[in-house]
Amino acid sequence: MNPKVNIAFIVFASFVSFTIISAVGKNGRLFKDEYSAPASAESKESSLNPDPVIARIDTPPPENDNGIDLHYPIYDRVTDFLTTPNENSFDLQDPSIINKNIEYDPETKQYIISENIGGQFYRDPTYMSFEDFLQYQYKNSEEQYWQDRSNAAGILTQKGAIPDVNVNNRIFDRIFGGTAVDIRPQGNIDLTFGGNYQNIMNPILTKRQRHQGGFVFDMNIQMNVIGKIGDKLKLTTNYNTGAVFNFENQVKLDYTGYEDEIIKKIEAGNVSLPLKGSLITGNQSLFGLKTQLQFGRLTVTNVMSQQQSQAENVTIQGGAQTQTFRITADQYDENRNFLLAQYFRDNFNQSLSSIPIINSAVTINKIEVWVTNKTGATVDVRDIVAFQDLGEAKPYSPAIQGSNNTLPYASNLNPVLSSNDLYTRLASKTYSKARYLDFSIQELTDPTKFNLVPVQDFEK
Repeated sequence: MNPKVNIAFIVFASFVSFTIISAVGKNGRLFKDEYSAPASAESKESSLNPDPVIARIDTPPPENDNGIDLHYPIYDRVTDFLTTPNENSFDLQDPSIINKNIEYDPETKQYIISENIGGQFYRDPTYMSFEDFLQYQYKNSEEQYWQDRSNAAGILTQKGAIPDVNVNNRIFDRIFGGTAVDIRPQGNIDLTFGGNYQNIMNPILTKRQRHQGGFVFDMNIQMNVIGKIGDKLKLTTNYNTGAVFNFENQVKLDYTGYEDEIIKKIEAGNVSLPLKGSLITGNQSLFGLKTQLQFGRLTVTNVMSQQQSQAENVTIQGGAQTQTFRITADQYDENRNFLLAQYFRDNFNQSLSSIPIINSAVTINKIEVWVTNKTGATVDVRDIVAFQDLGEAKPYSPAIQGSNNTLPYASNLNPVLSSNDLYTRLASKTYSKARYLDFSIQELTDPTKFNLVPVQDFEK
């Protein structure tokens, strides 16, 4: 395609020569070159212009085989992609249709490097020895290592995903010493969602108690926030939901004034008050407000805070640590006793009259304590009924017949199952329904049978 040539003529006073100016070259770029225009016979004889006029040529001569002279030339490689990789970012990369393969040939002990397009060789395959391939891998790993180090250094120096905010306000600039607002959050938040369902195949439990489940949600936050407003205000926050102690979560707001200002420093959050003297020691774990003001040569430091730590003295004697405990009366349960029968209540004071020697004719060899199953346990679970008058010589319930012993020493009789007729009636076949789970309450409260009052006489 012939280029478009714009020609302008400039006529000199002699009218013997002309200049050709080209605005567009052959390949779309502006070129400059010179050639001599043929002069007429009159101009050669004229003494006004003894030398010929030099004009510019429109198209330069080609410098390569394609006839195109590029300012940044593109060269095609003649070897494989490992030997001469494309390192120029201006050159186009190989298209994705080219399939690059590296295979090891155990017979020749060499690596075969090939490039295919649709199963056909795009270039002739090349071969690389095992030693050369190791050298290539070493060089590639070294370059990747330095690239990773460079990326890591860039991550440490970057300011974060939140861009800086500038508040163009004169009062804001005067208070905070600048208009830039920089907030840098760091950390992670882990959220766990799930469900927990249990199907307990225990016939003792009700149908509702067998099927248990619920939604499980767990959140773990580890966050650090560093905020800065101007040159004076700085915010530091450290929050971790898995912290064992509360003082590990630090929140501090720091305002630092200039040298010629009255307000030198204002701290809010976790502050400290170190003192130089040894008579009165300062505290390093305070939560509150601390101000430092300067009036000429007078410096005033004020602290309004809550103490979050406690000082303790530890004494070690003979390789062992001793420590004194103080327990107030409302924090200790004193003289709390559980009496198994009325017999122990009647003889309590007499048996403990000569402490530490216990004067009692009864020795308890074994005792079992049963608690109400409130957690849905399935191991060692029983359905029991506890009776108040079991083994009592003088039962509280009038429906239970006692031993009919009216002698004064009847209260000193040891508690046995034969002291009244309650156990005998429960063990008989006549009242066998009282030992079944579904009929126990109905049988025990029946006026024609046991006539017992729930909660007062028995507890299921």
